[in-house]
Amino acid sequence: MVIVGIAISHLRTSAELRVTKSENKRLRDELGVLTVEDETAVSLLAVPTAEQDCWRWRIHMPADLKLRIGITDAGVIPLPRTQVNAGENLAYFDDPLPVGENLVEAKLYLRGDGVWAVSVRTSDATMTCALQNGDHEWLDGTAFFRTRFGSTTSRIVDSTKVIPLLRHVVVKHDSIRSPTSKPNPGIMIWLEPVK
Repeated sequence: MVIVGIAISHLRTSAELRVTKSENKRLRDELGVLTVEDETAVSLLAVPTAEQDCWRWRIHMPADLKLRIGITDAGVIPLPRTQVNAGENLAYFDDPLPVGENLVEAKLYLRGDGVWAVSVRTSDATMTCALQNGDHEWLDGTAFFRTRFGSTTSRIVDSTKVIPLLRHVVVKHDSIRSPTSKPNPGIMIWLEPVK
């Protein structure tokens, strides 16, 4: 009888522990705490922000991998593809992200001289790029956007391909329900392997 009681107690405790672990992961993701399940892989978490036109990510970089950040406003593909259009306005961080956890933040803002810019900041570097691809009337507040900035749940990503962090893309009225694969005005920020 005692053994049956211990077995039931063990099963009940195990079930409660599974629920608690699941709830803990959900709350950590909600708070923007990156959960790293594999130290040898790239882990990524999009951290929600209350600020408009501001995006944040937590990225775990393993020791044996080098990824750098790229930015463009030269025609962005709104579909979730792992490709970057080669255009005139491409910018890259000089150095790859350091090993360990990194906080990356991007802000889209209107500079004092009336030029739109995007600033990307990591724990050890900042890069600001003026948007140059045509006029940016699409930033006047009247355009519809489709914004994808990653998963708000910690996940492991394929580091052999381009890893899109942000696609902030104008969506034309006829493509709101069925996005096009043609480049649209917008900005894109991504990670890519250093060659």
